[in-house]
Amino acid sequence: MNGTERYQEIDLLRGIALVLMILFHTLFDLNFFGIFPVDLYTGFWRLYAYA
Repeated sequence: MNGTERYQEIDLLRGIALVLMILFHTLFDLNFFGIFPVDLYTGFWRLYAYA
């Protein structure tokens, strides 16, 4: 692999992870300040936060 070759699948997964990270932290802040109550400590979000 030379310096210009990229794997689109890896870039896609990184992009999805970035969007989910931004969403998680936004929901965390909204929950922390009492603006939007959401349960981030069970289910998918708990798995995502500890992955």
